[in-house]
Amino acid sequence: MPPDERRAAIIAAVVPLLHEHGEAVTCRQIAEAAGIAEGTIFRVFADKDELLLAAFDREVDLAPLEAAIRSIDSALAFEQRLIEATELVQRRVSTSGSSSPSSGRSCTTAPSARSPTPSR
Repeated sequence: MPPDERRAAIIAAVVPLLHEHGEAVTCRQIAEAAGIAEGTIFRVFADKDELLLAAFDREVDLAPLEAAIRSIDSALAFEQRLIEATELVQRRVSTSGSSSPSSGRSCTTAPSARSPTPSR
């Protein structure tokens, strides 16, 4: 598989895991979901943070939504174009989650309990 396709496949596999596990997702889970060995992750990404940031970037990229909206047939009645655009936005929102990039954790580091923020 070409490197760009492998990268895209790994990112596609990690996004649902981020929705489910957040930054606690493990490299083993990522590798299993992508159908690859854990080491393959690091041939494509420098570390887990780079992978999670790439997945996050893909999730917030509006270019595919914008392209889909632009492709709505302009010959349709305004109301029908509006309905189609609304459905596209709804699908985008319903498939997006609150995934967030890791906080400097490696694949071997378990997330630790966060210390409470001191009150002022």
